[in-house]
Amino acid sequence: LGNEQREILTTTELSQAVQVLAHYYGFSAMSYANVVRDIVYGDTKEAWISPGGWYDDNSDAMVREIHPGMGMHIISSWVMAYNLLNLATTYCTIEHMLPNNNTTTTKTTTATTTATSKTTTLPVRPYQAAMGGLPPLKGNKVIPGKPHERPAGLPPPLMKSLSLENVTSLWKAAKPRGATTCSSNNASSNSSTTRCPFAWFSGISKQGMNETYAHELFSTTNRYVKENTGWDINTGGGKLGISPRQDVDHPEFTIAVGGEGSLSSVTLFYMKSYGERWVDSKLSIAIRIDGTEYRKDELMGSHDKETSETYTHRIDLPDDDDSTPNKSNNKQYEFTMEHLGGVTFKIMGLAICK
Repeated sequence: LGNEQREILTTTELSQAVQVLAHYYGFSAMSYANVVRDIVYGDTKEAWISPGGWYDDNSDAMVREIHPGMGMHIISSWVMAYNLLNLATTYCTIEHMLPNNNTTTTKTTTATTTATSKTTTLPVRPYQAAMGGLPPLKGNKVIPGKPHERPAGLPPPLMKSLSLENVTSLWKAAKPRGATTCSSNNASSNSSTTRCPFAWFSGISKQGMNETYAHELFSTTNRYVKENTGWDINTGGGKLGISPRQDVDHPEFTIAVGGEGSLSSVTLFYMKSYGERWVDSKLSIAIRIDGTEYRKDELMGSHDKETSETYTHRIDLPDDDDSTPNKSNNKQYEFTMEHLGGVTFKIMGLAICK
């Protein structure tokens, strides 16, 4: 309910996204903001629920304030308690949790010196779930088009490329991953124990906020940095990131990883902002594998919001051919980021992982 975004529809974007993901993947979601939205919209000058200080005492002009007070913490605890209680009571009363039809229970009561035993048959369950909670159909008639059991595990990642034409095949092809353990023979190998050969995230840890560390990480003194022709640290807005220098035309840097096993993905964390410096801000990320271009994406650094937000862009890398297990150890990957347009661009993190 902070007012960093003033447009009502825009303030609900995050809540909408969470609800979509919750319904799609089948997990619970609760929102303090959705509970109190109508109260705040009915009086935006109240200070019990929304952040106090939206309005100056001597002015009707709204000022930026995103931190709510004590009322938010109290109501949030109520929202959390109610939803957890509702979740527990719902789960404990659904059909498949009830005893079977022929189950009996024995209850013994003692009064003075006389003990009586009483056996009670529990109510018959309304139905036995045949599939996905659906009751079995009565009669022998076969209705065509009966759905099959859901594939095991979670549905495929909810990406823009996911469609009605491929969701079933992707879900069936994805095998649920069980627990894995590291082989003792590889325990001393850096290639097997390093999940991400190159990884940096701004603001997540003290190291992530260390300007000297970030500068050295993206300089050619780092063995993974093959080239850097104009990218350096940027602390504008109090947020540490990596940005192109203004005195270089189309500055770029290249991260090279080779001989460390097969990589599975590269994820770029980048800022989108607003204003003159961010107009037409654009970055390209090009990936080469063993000298051959695999993919090249372009990312925009501006958006229609008057705020600065961090976005993610993940690219999955091709799987190895199982028939050539030794080839993956010698693969050479190159990831080149180039500033294409606008005055600036800001990278907030980069993860190249197995």
